[in-house]
Amino acid sequence: MQPYLFQIDNAISVVALITLLVVGMTWGRAQVDPLRLAPHRANDIREDSLGLAILIYLCIGLLAGLFVKSWIGETDTIHARTIASTIVQVGGVGVCLVVATFRVRGGISRFIFGPVGRGRFGTLRLTFVCTLLAVGLCPMVRDVTVWILQYVAPDYSFPTHQTIKGLHDGSQSMATIVTLWLGAALLAPVAEEMFFRGLLQTFLVRLSGRRWFAIGVASLAFGGVHVEQAYAVPALAVLGVIMGFAYERTGSLVPPIAIHALFNLKTLLWDAAGAA
Repeated sequence: MQPYLFQIDNAISVVALITLLVVGMTWGRAQVDPLRLAPHRANDIREDSLGLAILIYLCIGLLAGLFVKSWIGETDTIHARTIASTIVQVGGVGVCLVVATFRVRGGISRFIFGPVGRGRFGTLRLTFVCTLLAVGLCPMVRDVTVWILQYVAPDYSFPTHQTIKGLHDGSQSMATIVTLWLGAALLAPVAEEMFFRGLLQTFLVRLSGRRWFAIGVASLAFGGVHVEQAYAVPALAVLGVIMGFAYERTGSLVPPIAIHALFNLKTLLWDAAGAA
């Protein structure tokens, strides 16, 4: 990493830690649950609709792989994986919107934007603070995890994310590079937040009646699906908690999608600048 990027990361992390301490102490002294006034999301998302969404998601992945193999003739290249991933993410968005149409009162609009009448300034401020925490704390958690793995398993190989690997591959076309950027900075945040926060977390709140429990489980699931990069799972689980909290506080998917997108975009920009 370039020295100036390292310094910027350190500064962001310090500010994020101070922000977390101040906010935590404020809530602690007041002895209040920050989610006590979280808006209710009227829905009928049950095991059947969630299970069906997961099943269709998996089927889309299988069909995408078969389609790419028959069209391109292979599935292990970066180009083929990028096309398959894009198909799965677009299909996943479609599945979530269909479930929202039939299972969320108010339909797609309420599913995405939440209850009407929410203060825009308050939502924007919350999104900014949560983004600061995400880009400041998650890299610290990742670095600690890497240090622990290097200590207990010196021979552990740290895999590179497929998107980063593709962007570093000089043989890729401009179309593939643009698709990788759009997929990571836009499509993946939309698809993943619609499922993990919009469907899974909402289902868990409805099932258990406990918002923090729902945030925790959905965040662990979010981190777990990235198991191919085991060293990043704890950091992504923390990211999931931050995005899940923003979702519960606002009832809208816009803040977690924005936090997710900005987090991924920062990673891409840092990688591009560090590789220069």
